[in-house]
This record gives sequence, structure tokens and C-alpha cells, in this order.
Amino acid sequence: MLPENNPVLISLQSFAQKEMELPAAVYTLLPPCLLTLTDAFENRQQKDIILLSSLAAISGILPNYEARYMGKPIGPNLYAYFYGQFGSDKGLISLAELLLLPIHREKRERSSKKFAEYQQKIQMPRKKRNQFAVDDPEAMPELEEAPVLPPDELLILPANNTKANMIKQLAENNGYGVIIETEADTLTSALKAEHGSFFDTLRKAYHHERITAGRKSTGMLEIEQPRLSVIISSTARQIARLIPDIEDGLFSRFFYWRIYPTREFYNAADQKHTLAYETFKQMGDQLLKLYHDLERRSKRPVILNFSKEMAQDHYDFFCRLKASIHDLYEGELNGIVNRFGLMFYRFCMVLTMLRNVDRLGRSGIPGVLSCSEADFRITKSILLQLVDNTVSAYELLTVFRSNISLAEQSLKLDHDEKVQRCAELKEEGLSYREIAQEVLGNAALCGTVSKLLRELQEPNDPINAPHEAEKRSHLSEM
Repeated sequence: MLPENNPVLISLQSFAQKEMELPAAVYTLLPPCLLTLTDAFENRQQKDIILLSSLAAISGILPNYEARYMGKPIGPNLYAYFYGQFGSDKGLISLAELLLLPIHREKRERSSKKFAEYQQKIQMPRKKRNQFAVDDPEAMPELEEAPVLPPDELLILPANNTKANMIKQLAENNGYGVIIETEADTLTSALKAEHGSFFDTLRKAYHHERITAGRKSTGMLEIEQPRLSVIISSTARQIARLIPDIEDGLFSRFFYWRIYPTREFYNAADQKHTLAYETFKQMGDQLLKLYHDLERRSKRPVILNFSKEMAQDHYDFFCRLKASIHDLYEGELNGIVNRFGLMFYRFCMVLTMLRNVDRLGRSGIPGVLSCSEADFRITKSILLQLVDNTVSAYELLTVFRSNISLAEQSLKLDHDEKVQRCAELKEEGLSYREIAQEVLGNAALCGTVSKLLRELQEPNDPINAPHEAEKRSHLSEM
């Protein structure tokens, strides 16, 4: 157990002033199939985890589906990271894996069958030659061309992997795959192993950049447009072990969602747990049909279009967001905002496809889809909260990596004193970074300073926190 004056414990407490959750209006606008999943839970935090983890998982099973971003074709693939204290609801993301299992099992069964056929083919010529060698050596036929080893088909890629095998598995599955891991240390161990370290593979796959690898055993492997989705959960400290450097680009490819501890003890005998499990299994079967429909469209992918008004709204929204984040963090988090712009399109892609999934039993998924106003608004609501959560994750990581003793700073001041001291220093003209260094012992905690100062503001005062005014405006429209 951590002592009360432990710097890490104090830092966690300083970030827990207010729990973040998705707006209730989001759940009134969701596509029906997603509502079926979230309605299986009453707890608001659980609903949020289920929604976000399901969207991330489904983003990895929508082949041959594209939109245009910055002039380039993009897939819907998302990287999601759920973190919180041990004993919280992080394990809920394992339910999202049920959505993928029908596709994964089908691939494994097909692969096993093809491998058995391959084994038969390589054994038959050997038996024939052995027979000729005994009966009539001079009549022994020439060796037939060796059969080709079939690809190892799968959907869910193991996190405990080497770089060479990760690239091989992606290459043998047309660049598609999903990593879903409830223990981030499994992935951390693989990335730090002697032949692991596929950090660059994860970074390239996020933007569908070409991946190549040359090996004696496999020859040249090329993946033109990898389509990888990643879902991970861990404690806050484990993020720091997985991502050794915030500036290396991997951190900003994920969206982060903090899971808070709850005092509720769940009844293991409650039938609602069984119903939730069965709901996810049934949804997995439905998604298998969607996957089959999209898989057949390799020559003509489904395209998602956005209206001109939506494209302009997206641009205006991120111009304001980037300006406020840039000013607050002095440019350090610009890369995060840039990738959230891409992430916005990807969320819209998943939501739009799921809103059209009921067409499978009728005319089928059309070749061109249009993003609806509802899905655009849902995405904006989600993104506003994800920005807050991701910034909090960034600040938390700086605490873990800082050599400054946060304990020395935090033990001197209680919460109200911190608020007052921040206000005094702001009046003196200090920047948010300077205030964060003075009061919290870490210059990177600008967002925390912003939240502390917000407590002194009256409801009608101007909001100087990043995108807070945007949130209030957007929620009033929903």
C-alpha cells in the first residue's frame, strides 16, 4: 500500500477533482446496435467504457471502407487506452473482444483447414518416392513443385510478439489486425524484448504508412496500407512503462480514457451480467455478416462523404481547439490536437457504418455513405471529452517522469490554498507554465492550473480553459 505522502498517490489525487464522463445526450443519438450494447449497463462509467472500447474494436473489422483526409484515403482504425487504479472497471474492455471473436474464429478454422491440406500435399510426394525407391529406383519420378505454405489467418494479434512476427502476421492478413490487451505490461515486455520493439510498426500503421521488413526466412515482406486497431488498459503508472518518451509519437496516436474507482461491489449472481455477455456475443455474430459484406468489396471500397458544412465545421472546431491548447501548453501538445483531427473522421466512419448495418438484410451496404448530422454531433461530444482525458494522461505522465518532488509541493498546500496561490500568481502576470512550476512543482501541469483557476470563476465569467466554451456551446445544441 502506498503511504499517504507518496508523490504518485498525491499526483493521482490531484487529478481526481472531477470525474469526466460522456454527455448523456450522446446516448440519445447512438445507432440502435450500439444502444443495445450500452443499455446492458446502468452504471454511467461502465456505459462510457463499453461505448468507447466497442467503437475502437469495431474500427478494426471494417475492411474496404474509406474516407478522404488531407487528400489521402484513410481507414476507420483507432488506438484506445483505458487507464485507472487497480480494481476499477478496466476489465470491461474484454467484452469488446467478444465482438471480434466470430471473425477471429472463422479465420483460425479456415487457416487450420488449409494447413492440414498443405501437410497432406507435402507428405504424399514423399510417400510415392519412397515406394519407387523400393520397387523400381530407375522409374522414380521427378519431385513435384513444393506446395506453398498457406497464410496464418487471424484477426486478434497477440500483444506478446516480436517485430518480425508482428509484420509477418499483418502481411499474411492483408495488413488488417486488432491488438486488444487488458494488461499493458504484456505489450511493454514485448516492445522491450531483444527482438521486440515494434514501436515504429505501431506508429506507421496508425497512418497506414508502408511497412517493409527483410528476413532470410521469409524474404521481403511489404504491407502497402496496414490497417491496425489497438485497445489497451492498464494502471496510470503502466502507461509510463509502455511509452518511454511522450515525444516519440506513439503517445499522441492513442486516445485516453480515465476509469475511476467505485465504492460499489457488483453482485456476481446478477443475471444482468449474463445478459450483457450474451448481448455482445449476438452483436459479434451480426458484425461477422457485416465483415463478410465489406470483405467482398476489395475492388470497390465503400466511401464515406462529409458535407461541405461538416468539413467547414471540422476545420473551425479544430482551429479553435488547437489555438487554445497551443497557448496553454506553448505548442507542446500540438501533435495531439492534429491527430485528434484525424481521429474525428475515424469516429464518424465507425458510427456511420453501424447506423447502416441494418441494411444488410435488405439492399446491402451502399457503395457511398454520407455522415449524418447525428453522428457528427456525437463525435464532437466524444472528442471534447477525449481531449480532456488525453491532456490529463499527458500531465500524469510528466508527474511520473519528473525528478521534482511533487510531494514537497503538494504537502505544503491544501486544495483551497493551491487555488488561491494560482490566482495570485496569475494576477502577477505569470504564465500557466510558470504557475504550474511554482504551485505544483511541474511546469507541464498547465491544464491542472487551468482547472484550479476555473473554480474561482462565476458561471457567467469568460472561460479561459481550453475548449471549455466550445463544450458548453456544443452541449446546448444537442
